[in-house]
This record gives sequence, C-alpha cells and structure tokens, in this order.
Amino acid sequence: MEYYRFDEYEITIPKIFGVIPKSIEINQSRRLWSDEEFMKDAKSKISADDYQIFCDLYGFTKQNSDKMVFGTGKLNGSFTYKFKDPRAVVGLVSVFTVYTNGIIQFRFSNIKDHIGDENCILFNSKLSETITSKRWDNKEILADKGFGPSLDLKTAFPGKEVLEAFKSMTLEYVNQVKEQIK
Repeated sequence: MEYYRFDEYEITIPKIFGVIPKSIEINQSRRLWSDEEFMKDAKSKISADDYQIFCDLYGFTKQNSDKMVFGTGKLNGSFTYKFKDPRAVVGLVSVFTVYTNGIIQFRFSNIKDHIGDENCILFNSKLSETITSKRWDNKEILADKGFGPSLDLKTAFPGKEVLEAFKSMTLEYVNQVKEQIK
C-alpha cells in the first residue's frame, strides 16, 4: 500500500505485484498558484472594495494562522486559515477559506469533524455575534457534510469594524479551543 496525506485527506493506494497498470489519464483540473498569480487573479475578479477586504484577510491569515494553506482550484485560488490541534487526525483544523472570486467560506463541517460538535456550535455562536448579516442555525451547520456555508466578502464585512471584529473573534475562538487541550 502507498500512503499519502494532502491537507485533511489521507489516501492509501493498493499495489499488486506482477500486474502492469493501464495508463492513467492525468486530471488537469487542479493547479498550484504562485503568490503573484493568486493576487492578480483576485484583483481581476472582484471589486476594489472586496479586494481590500481580501488583502486584509490574506495578511491576517498569513500572520496569525498556525498554517495558511493555498487551494489548488483551477478557476479560483483560495487560502485557508488553519490552526494546530492534536485532536484532529491531520493535526490541523480549518476555520475559514477565502477565494479569489470574493467568497468567504466558514468551515463548520471541518471543525465539527475534527474537534467536535461543541466547538462547531461555539464557532457559530461567536460568528453570529460578529457577522449579523447572516445567521446559521446550529442544526443546519451540524448537518452540513460539505465545506460549509459561504458569503461574498462585502455581505460578510459591510464595514471595517465588522472585519476587525471578525479577526478578533477568530483569534479569541482559536485561543479558547486551544485552552481545552491544556
């Protein structure tokens, strides 16, 4: 068996000796983004106001997350704010992802799957106090099997004060979750 780990995925591939595999067509639907391409893509797709929010969240994530991870989407780049937690199988928990098309996705499902329902509900509670333009019901977020709900940047952060409150809330949430393991 071959073993690979990519972000939050673990992959095992069985090997059979003595058998020659058929040629495999390589899927070209993913790409690696350079920092320059990433920022250029965002600037070309979103408004100047959204681009300011995008850059602010990018800098915040780069400076404050335990690990900022770039996505491999072909059409849209992304970065994800992750923090270390030994309870997570891969050792990291995703909090939010921002895409170059001006969308922010809240990673309730990742939080729930890696560190439990209570921490997912805690994040939703803190998020609801910060971003008041949209609220998600706890049953809705606990039932979510995807990456999580999303909003465009301008809806999520209609003013600088909301963006600053979101950044403070994220740091507070991560610290509160990390305190559970001490």
